[in-house]
Amino acid sequence: MREEVGWWMKQSDADFRAAKNSLASKDYHASAFSVHQAVEKALKSLFIFKKSTVVLKTHNLIQLGKALEIPLPLLTFLAKLSPEYSLSRYPDASYGVPAERYTEELVAEYITESAKVIEWIKSQIKE
Repeated sequence: MREEVGWWMKQSDADFRAAKNSLASKDYHASAFSVHQAVEKALKSLFIFKKSTVVLKTHNLIQLGKALEIPLPLLTFLAKLSPEYSLSRYPDASYGVPAERYTEELVAEYITESAKVIEWIKSQIKE
C-alpha cells in the first residue's frame, strides 16, 4: 500500500475529530466544513489505494464517489454534503452568514452519515 493512503486517512480522522469538537463547541459552520474535509480526504485515500495514482484535484464529493463506484445510498449523501465546501465558509455562496446558517441537528446528521461513508471507505482499504 502506498504511504500516501495512510497520510490522507490520518488527516481524514483528524478532520472528523475537529468536526465533532466544533459540534460540541456549537461552531456548526466549522463542523460542516470539517466533516466535508474528512469525507473528501477519506475518498482521496481510497482513490490513491484503488487507482495507484495521484488524487483528483477536486473538492466535489460526487465526482470522487462516482470515480470510486461507491454504493448509491452513500453517493446520495455525498450529493447533500458536497456543497458544504463553499456554503459553510462564504457568505456569497450561502446567501447569508454561514455561522448563522447551521443547526445542531443538521450538523449532527452530517457527522452520523459521514461516519458511515468513512467506515465503508476504511473497509475497502486492505493492506
